[in-house]
Amino acid sequence: MSAKEIIKKSVLENFTNSSLSMQEMIMLLSISVVIGIFIYVIYKLCCKNGFYSKAFNISLILMPVITATIIITIQSSVVVSLGMVGALSIVRFRTALKNPLDLVFMFWSISVGIVVGAGLPLIAIVLSLVAAIVLLLFNNITLLGKSKLLSITTTLDPEEVEDLVNEVTGNAKRKSLNFNGKQTNLLFEISSKDTDELFKALKANEKISGISIIESEDQQF
Repeated sequence: MSAKEIIKKSVLENFTNSSLSMQEMIMLLSISVVIGIFIYVIYKLCCKNGFYSKAFNISLILMPVITATIIITIQSSVVVSLGMVGALSIVRFRTALKNPLDLVFMFWSISVGIVVGAGLPLIAIVLSLVAAIVLLLFNNITLLGKSKLLSITTTLDPEEVEDLVNEVTGNAKRKSLNFNGKQTNLLFEISSKDTDELFKALKANEKISGISIIESEDQQF
């Protein structure tokens, strides 16, 4: 028997042995749906304070099911698998992700579909539990304190404003400086927890006409 015939026989045997019964397919797809709903809940919890897209979250439920279906179909027939590869190769996705964390959830959903479709649901369940614990843990703890952006509009010299801010915070970093001909706008990065005291100290200065304090969610970790 030639090498070509050996490879052909091996491939055909692998596809034949990997066929699943209807009950097994329903069970695998049901597990995909359950894990997809679990991912839906975790995404909603992680994005409750930031940008939340309901449409994207719903797609996280369907993605494991669709991916698992593709993997099961590919394993059942050589002809179908080749046609599926050719069809998927011409699909192009152009949707931009606004949050880098969305990429993690998307890859998580696809990975679950691949693993479940390959007949390893236990690994998908363990993967989902570990991913959920890590995401929820680091999404709700603060190691160094949340950074805040302080914007000040004033007629004072930038050095005087910086000294005034440092008297309260002690660690202000000037990020930008703009002058419009009459007033100067300064942007500082601070990590002070007592923003009320800082606000009162700046408000008491008559030469400061505008104060804005914005909490930065990206610095939560």
